Amino acid sequence: MQAIRRKLRSQRGASITFALLIFLVCAVVGSVVLTAATAASGRMSRLAEMDQRYYSVTSAADLLAKELSNKKISIVRTQEYTDSVSTTYTLSVDENGEEIINAGTPVSSRTDPEYSTKINEQEVVGTWTASSFLTKQAVRLMYGDKNFNTEAAFDFSLKNGNADEGTFTLSHENNEALGINGNYKLKKDGTLMLILKDTIGEDHYTITVSLKPHIREWPDSVTDKLPIEIKNNESDSGYTEIAQEKTVLYKYSEIYWTLSSISTGDE
Repeated sequence: MQAIRRKLRSQRGASITFALLIFLVCAVVGSVVLTAATAASGRMSRLAEMDQRYYSVTSAADLLAKELSNKKISIVRTQEYTDSVSTTYTLSVDENGEEIINAGTPVSSRTDPEYSTKINEQEVVGTWTASSFLTKQAVRLMYGDKNFNTEAAFDFSLKNGNADEGTFTLSHENNEALGINGNYKLKKDGTLMLILKDTIGEDHYTITVSLKPHIREWPDSVTDKLPIEIKNNESDSGYTEIAQEKTVLYKYSEIYWTLSSISTGDE
């Protein structure tokens, strides 16, 4: 220790060089420490942002699962027609001068069936625009590209479900930067996949929400007798009696989805 103190106090060139060497080593070590601290600080700042984005995706997935589960979509399809039996009666006079009513042969007929559809108690007329995401998927599953108010739509069976896919966007009302873009896939069996993605640089977060379909269908029918209609014949003094029965066939469908799983990665 005495020797080191003497060298440090010495004014000779070798002692100054040794002191400069020690100073250089300390400066390099300090620079390395400072650089590492700066890099770590940047990573921590980036990590906080990444965590924020990650939790926004997971929160969106949880919210979707809660909002879409058990929301029932009711669809009622109807087919309506009228059966008629027309009997024409004519008057004649017999040999004694008395009037006789002669019944003709009954003629049966049926009107062309009319089809209509109600979704959640709102009647569908012409081109229909889905009012909600789930309703859109239910309609797609039920009808595919068919017109709602047709015989084909009335007879369509859910076992021939229609696959579909598309995109949707979730936005945060308090922070536009937290908007989430997602894809949905509707499988033929009715399973609905919601894929939420978020990307920061080379970092990707993907969460898939799987919703299981529950489909219940049942038929019904109602037949009502209408008042008998009487029409006078223009060509003679006879008349035509028309007996009618109005029949409405119903097909009720109830569709809803429940959460099956939430997982990371595409499926």
